[in-house]
Amino acid sequence: LVNAKLYNYRDEHGQPGKWYSLPGPCPDERVDSKTPDCMTKWPGGACESAMVTGAHDCTYYTEYAGEILLDDLEGIDDYSSW
Repeated sequence: LVNAKLYNYRDEHGQPGKWYSLPGPCPDERVDSKTPDCMTKWPGGACESAMVTGAHDCTYYTEYAGEILLDDLEGIDDYSSW
C-alpha cells in the first residue's frame, strides 16, 4: 500500500498482527487541529474512484464490501449456552 503506515503488534495472546493506517487529510495534525487550509494542502490519499493514480491525493480506494456478525462467522446461536 502506497503511503500506508504499517504497524506490527502483538495481541493480548502474543499473536503477531499488522495494522495499516491509510493517509487521511492533514495527517500530521490532531483531529481537532485540522484547518481548512491544511486539508486543502494535504487532502489525504483517498481516491474518488477505483482509478488510483498515485498522485499525492489519490493513493488508495476503498468501498463498502458488506459486513458479517461474529455470531454468524462462529456459529453462535445463543450467548447463554456457548
